[in-house]
Order: sequence, then structure tokens, then C-alpha cells
Amino acid sequence: MLRELKNKKFKKIGVIKDVINQTSKFTKHIYSKVNKINLDFFWSNKLKHLRHTSTSPKEYFKDYLMTVSHSKEINDLQKSQIKKINLLCKNLSLERNSLIEIGCGDGSFIKKISRYFKNVNGVEISAKAAKIARSNKIKVFSKNINQIQKRYDVFVCRQVLEHISEPHIFLKQVYKLINFGGLGLIEVPNGFKALKDKEPWNFFQDHIQYYSINSLVELASECGFNVISCNSTFKDNYLEIFLYKDKIDQKYFKEINLKRDKLFNQLEVIFNKHFNDDTSLVWGYGEKTFSFLSNINTKYLKKITAIIDTDKHKHNFFFSRFKNKSYFTKGSTKIKTKINYVTISWA
Repeated sequence: MLRELKNKKFKKIGVIKDVINQTSKFTKHIYSKVNKINLDFFWSNKLKHLRHTSTSPKEYFKDYLMTVSHSKEINDLQKSQIKKINLLCKNLSLERNSLIEIGCGDGSFIKKISRYFKNVNGVEISAKAAKIARSNKIKVFSKNINQIQKRYDVFVCRQVLEHISEPHIFLKQVYKLINFGGLGLIEVPNGFKALKDKEPWNFFQDHIQYYSINSLVELASECGFNVISCNSTFKDNYLEIFLYKDKIDQKYFKEINLKRDKLFNQLEVIFNKHFNDDTSLVWGYGEKTFSFLSNINTKYLKKITAIIDTDKHKHNFFFSRFKNKSYFTKGSTKIKTKINYVTISWA
């Protein structure tokens, strides 16, 4: 997305004046006396993404501390996210060996999820937040993620990407941290809602990126992740996206062909063992069944008396490979001979 800004695909859309210049320590701001700046905002209509070009100094984040995790609403959100991560691990047969939270803050989330994983680590550049997390016996790295040698099955990154001036570079570094077959959860403020609902309290210097579902999906996809889902949450104030790191190559097609050959061989055994000529039906005729029957040996097709489908638009049409022998009908009332059934159950 930074490249799009340089290519002028982002256009200046407006200015927010008199925003606090975050150059001193967060805990020592005296709001009536601090310096103020104007923020120039740029908009990509293609991505539905808003950003400004100002950045907070690194020193600002060294003692940064955001303790919103103590509210009931946030705790409920975290529990919901942990439940989703566990369910995805189960559905994808992913071993829950290791997890890393990038920007773990006070460690509240990682403490909750640690019971489900063998090894958990956090990354936090704020010395204050890292100290609190370590007091809860959480191992926390206080260094750049590209310096971490270990690889993880799952990553979590909550309320971080909005602070990053070059998010595609950051997320590609995250990508390298994760094993193939691994999962990820990213949570960011819903920047599109903040803009659409004209929420002045949601625009400040240390939030550089203002994401929409469009731009968050685009970013994750550009960095190599497969997007499982992306939606708004927490009364539409946040966006959460679940990601999967897969590797598609030639072996997939080799395995598809092997599986297809195995399936055809199994069906031939069934036909030879259990069916006499002209005594079987196929139930259901959609695209998948058509594809399947198109690859079956003709001698086995001769054993199919008819294809049954409840879609009236398919009735009384011939399947070309049956040579005008078989037809579609609503049910078996027109079939006079005793039959066996071949059930094609693809939806």
C-alpha cells in the first residue's frame, strides 16, 4: 500500500488540525501545553483505505502502555477470538505447539490462550508493558521480529498494524515467522467506520493506517496469506482477520489425480461386485456428478438405468455418453425393473 501512495493512487482528502504531537512520554503529556500539528490524510478509493504520513518517534513507544484489556467487553472479545483459533486449529488438524503474539502489551491475551498451547511467546517493544507481561511468567522478546529465529504455528497481532507506516514490510516479516499450515489473527481498529461515522476522537498521530475490510484483505493477500475470514467485531469498532499460511504447488495436482484414480477404481469394484446390467440408478445430477460420470469407463455407464434429479429442468434430457438410453425423472415410478442405487452425494 505504501507503493500505491508513491504511485499517487492515494489522493489527499483532507486535513485534521491541532492534533497532539506525540514527541514526549505518553504518561507525562500535559494536553494544554503540548505541541500540536496538522495531519494530512490520503485516501485510496480502490482499497477503501485512509492513512496519513506522520510518524511517532520510536521513543514514544518505549513506555507506551494501553491497559484496555481489563474491561469486561474486551475480555469477552478475547475469549471469543481464542475460541475461534482453537476451532480453526481443530478443523485444519493443526497441532497447537507454539504461538507468538506480536505486540502482546501487558500479556492479558497470551495469558488466556497459553493453556491451549505448549509454548507461547510475546513480542513487545514497550518496556513498561513487557515488564507487566513478564511478571505473569510470559517469555517476551523486546526486539524486531526479523531477529527472531524460532518459527511458530500460530501468530496473533492485535492493535498493532494501525501504528505501522509500512505494513506490507512488517507483515511479510510476520509471514516468515510462521510454519506452513500455520494460522494468524490480526485485529485493528475499523478505520473505515471511523471515517464514515465521522468520529473525531479516532484520528491521532500514532494511528497511521485506517483499515477497511477491503484494505486489510488486500494487505494480507499481498503478503502471501490465504484469508479465511474478515469481519467487523466489537460493535463494528474493530476488524479481525483470520489467516492461513499454505503452500500450493505441483504436488496438489498429483494428489488430486491419485485420489481421482483411487475413487474410480473403488467404483469399478462396486459395479463389478454388486451390480448386474441395467440395475442401478444415479441420484442427483449437478456439475460434480457430470464431471465424475464423464470419466467413468463406458462399460460401467451401461449398468446405469437412469439418473434421478428433483430439478424439473433436467428431466427427459439424455446424457450423451449413454447414447439415448438413460434419462432424468422425478422418481423411480417410471422404472419397472428392480434396481440398486448408486448415490452421488456431492452438494
